[in-house]
Amino acid sequence: GGGRKRRPRVGVLLAANPEALGTYQPFINLWRCYSVKHGFEFILDTDDEEVRSLGLPLNWLRWFAARRQLPLFDYLLVADPDQFIAPECWNISLAVAALADFHKGTALPDVALRDVGPPQ
Repeated sequence: GGGRKRRPRVGVLLAANPEALGTYQPFINLWRCYSVKHGFEFILDTDDEEVRSLGLPLNWLRWFAARRQLPLFDYLLVADPDQFIAPECWNISLAVAALADFHKGTALPDVALRDVGPPQ
């Protein structure tokens, strides 16, 4: 029934170790507001136990968090807690822009990265 399509479930994920929350709180707040504005679910993951137990650098935290969250969403935007939405982009829904390209037949990446250097 009904033929009505369900709206894609979109999540915005930020992962940060608990000690960094105070430093990044202003950026975290911006991402939360951006998520609310565009109807996305906001996830702040601070579970760093696995990363620490494996002795990995803390910037791996986002990928362990993404692995936990991916099954729950159709689309998941993973942002670093020190990144922010520029004012010029505040009214742009990243999910709507990506879906527009998808419907035009443009292939979307499964994972898009901005990190090009060695792990921190």
